[in-house]
This record gives sequence, structure tokens and C-alpha cells, in this order.
Amino acid sequence: MNKQRIIQRELFWFLVIGCSVTLIDYLIYNGLLRYATLSTGPAKAIGFITGTLCAYVANRLLTFRHQQPKPGSALRFGLLYGATLLANVSINALMLELIAHLPPSLNLGLNLQLTTAFVCATLVSATLNFIGMKLFVFHTARQEKRA
Repeated sequence: MNKQRIIQRELFWFLVIGCSVTLIDYLIYNGLLRYATLSTGPAKAIGFITGTLCAYVANRLLTFRHQQPKPGSALRFGLLYGATLLANVSINALMLELIAHLPPSLNLGLNLQLTTAFVCATLVSATLNFIGMKLFVFHTARQEKRA
């Protein structure tokens, strides 16, 4: 399989898995905000971490086709997702702060504010996650497979 087809297949599965784990993240985030009355930071972190656990297994098996975890891949994944967790929670908070300073005529309402911030944070972290998994987390395992 040529490199372009491999990247297309990886992007397809990454998007399918990403949408699924984003839904998990979103449902947990909103559930914790509504029913556990957590503040946005902890609720966002818990949702993100839950989605992360699902993302590791699914991306390892489907996106990058590694049946057995390679040495260090879980650690590299943890490091990557730790960094993107910080980016995700920070972007979410920044967007909520920016939205709060919009003129009253552009009032989005609380649900739309939370969703807008969530989507912006998710787009940034998803982009960083794909690049990091491709070049850092599963790259070493692919080199070992060729050898």
C-alpha cells in the first residue's frame, strides 16, 4: 500500500474514532456540568481523559493497526495526550473567556457558549493528537515492523 493510501486510511479511522470519543467527551463534560455541578476545568479534563482511554485502544488497533502494544507506545501516548489535555482545557477556558466579552447583541446563550468553546478546543487537540500519534506514538513501532 502506498504512503498516500496509508495516510488516507489512517485519517479516515482517526476521524471516525475521533468523532466517537469526542461524543463521549462531550456527554461526560455536559453531564458533569449539569448533574455533578463541577466547574468547566475539571469537567472538561474528566471528559477528555475518558475519551483518551478509548482513543488509545481504538487508534492503536484500527488507525495504526498495531495488534500488540509496542514498547513505550502507551507512555508516548500518555505524554502526548497529557500535553494535548493541557491544550484542550486551556483553549476551552480561553474561548469561554473570549465569548464572555462579546457584546450583548452577540449573546450566544450558555449552551452555545459551552459548545463553541468545546468545538474549538477539540479541533486544536485533535489536530495535535493525529500529528503526535503519527510521528511520535506509533512511528517507532512502524519502523520496528519494517526491520
